[in-house]
Amino acid sequence: MAFFRDPGEMFLGCLGTVEQRYLVNLIKNAAKNGYTRFVEPCAGTFAMSNLAIQNGYKPEQIETSDVSMMSSVMGYAITGKSLDELEIHAQGFSDEELLDPAIALYAQMYLRTSKTAGNEYFFNLLKDLRDRREEHIEHIRQSLENIKKEMHGMSYRPLDMWDHLDEVLDDPHTLVIANPPTYFSGYEKFYDTQGKMTWKEPEYKLFDPETGHVELFDRCMNANALVVCYQEKRTGEAVGEPIFARAGTLPRTEEKRRRHWQKEERLSDLPRASWHRLPVVCCRGIMRLPRKARCRLSPLRQQRHSITDSYGRTILLVHRPRSIELF
Repeated sequence: MAFFRDPGEMFLGCLGTVEQRYLVNLIKNAAKNGYTRFVEPCAGTFAMSNLAIQNGYKPEQIETSDVSMMSSVMGYAITGKSLDELEIHAQGFSDEELLDPAIALYAQMYLRTSKTAGNEYFFNLLKDLRDRREEHIEHIRQSLENIKKEMHGMSYRPLDMWDHLDEVLDDPHTLVIANPPTYFSGYEKFYDTQGKMTWKEPEYKLFDPETGHVELFDRCMNANALVVCYQEKRTGEAVGEPIFARAGTLPRTEEKRRRHWQKEERLSDLPRASWHRLPVVCCRGIMRLPRKARCRLSPLRQQRHSITDSYGRTILLVHRPRSIELF
């Protein structure tokens, strides 16, 4: 059996085809209706920003931020900034080598794979990373170059989502699409190298999905920007006003609990909880309204819907894909 590691996995976005179609319409119409500033906190691999550039926004209109080292290396590579200020150090790599974004990303992948190398499967992945080191680095370098060609001109900062939101929420011409972590401390565990790789990490507050979406909604309610936030929730438990949803899978902890219950109670047909991945409108849009105004979702002609302020003025019209579930 062949064991190999695809370095391209770090550039994969989290957007499904159905939600991409939905977001394309939303972003296009936002760009046409006065939203001249696109903000993506928790940028990850910049999936939302890439979609924005393809659908009406110029790179110069886009602001991004994140607190992970991988996103920061990618962001600096795209914007052409030196990695020197990130102060990256890694076991087995010289500081000079780590000024190359491709090598820095390779080192991060290699060292986080090494922590599970006691398992035969991951040992073979680690061996592949080592044996084909130059090939992997070149693959990463080419991927970064391709992304840079598309997105050069945008801005990026290693910055906490909450700090970034504080800067932009009062701007009525800003569209924010946020995709905060689904699991508490999930990214920290995923990118953990057991201290073998360090960098000048920004100060940030861990996002807890149990309370974070409520805090985000409360903070955004009196803002002038239009904020769309991703959540992964059970049906009917979304915080805010869902504008789109697609069926999702059970979070890992829920699936484990389900299997445990089946084993203990010898049941084979326990019902699965219904989970959805959905963007939620957190606040109102382009027009500067009194602080008590609210957004609501209203169906139009079966195939369309609009985000409308409390005075009945339509601020964004988007087409509704056939396959979505609208609450």
